[in-house]
Amino acid sequence: MESFFTLKALSAMGIAVALMSALNIDNGVVVDMQVSSLGLKPKQHVIWRSIALIVSGLMRALMLMLIGLISVLEHPQANWWFLPNRWFAEKPEELTWHSLLLFAGGLIVIYMAVREYWKKYLEELRGDIHKTVNRQLSPMRVIGVAASIIGVGLIFSADSVFTLLSLFDLEHQLPHMLIVIGITSVVMVFAMVPLGKIIHRNLHIQVQMYMILGLIGFKLLSDGCGHEIPNSLLMAGIGLLILTDWLQARLVKADSLGNERQKALNTSAVAES
Repeated sequence: MESFFTLKALSAMGIAVALMSALNIDNGVVVDMQVSSLGLKPKQHVIWRSIALIVSGLMRALMLMLIGLISVLEHPQANWWFLPNRWFAEKPEELTWHSLLLFAGGLIVIYMAVREYWKKYLEELRGDIHKTVNRQLSPMRVIGVAASIIGVGLIFSADSVFTLLSLFDLEHQLPHMLIVIGITSVVMVFAMVPLGKIIHRNLHIQVQMYMILGLIGFKLLSDGCGHEIPNSLLMAGIGLLILTDWLQARLVKADSLGNERQKALNTSAVAES
């Protein structure tokens, strides 16, 4: 136990928690959108999103302990022409089954983004009376969303496990890895509280989140074809998207204030004449 609490081990765990938290933001956004499709009340939404994030953490821990099954994903992919990620790969012979898993995940995430946008569009078109909030949930719908969360969670879990394996020695540091997964899950639960509020504050931000989901989906597609995009580049792209949106909002506000001032000046001029 003495070696477990060395400065080197603790610093490595701290770095891993920070890295894993950053990498799992996309998983948190996807989970939030999936739970949103149930149309729950805000408090219920937070509870079920937190449960889903904890379950995702448990899935990572389980996959880590069943690493023999996970290692199969690193085997070379079969040379089958109908595997779609091979169609876009420059070097298809270098692809693994993990690549196909990422490609499938990208398709699922993009489908989710398009589906949620279209659903929100129809809700707004029909009016508030048809909104999905607080509606009666059918067991099949709940099961469908739960299956979707687990399926997408498996994809993100496999990615996270491989990241952990690159940072720790599985034979001697399995407890460290499990602790990192546990801490990261708790961090994500609390981090998604303010982020979730921002997402659901207005329609404009929700549409932006659909765009971010699309970026995450296309990154997974690219990774699945062997063209790996660094997570730092994805975060930079998301940051640029948010910054552009904020700058546009500032311009719209400035234009509105300018129009109000001009109207006040015109009113004053008419009154004086």
